[in-house]
Amino acid sequence: MYHMIHATDHPEAPKLMNRAYNNATKTREPMEQLEMELAALMRV
Repeated sequence: MYHMIHATDHPEAPKLMNRAYNNATKTREPMEQLEMELAALMRV
């Protein structure tokens, strides 16, 4: 678990922090999907 603290008075800060939080907590692809994509890249 990590905590992110961002202190600023910049008007865009809430949007930037929401985007950072959403990117950090989004669901990742299953390992099987990554393995299939890697295997396809290795054949090229």
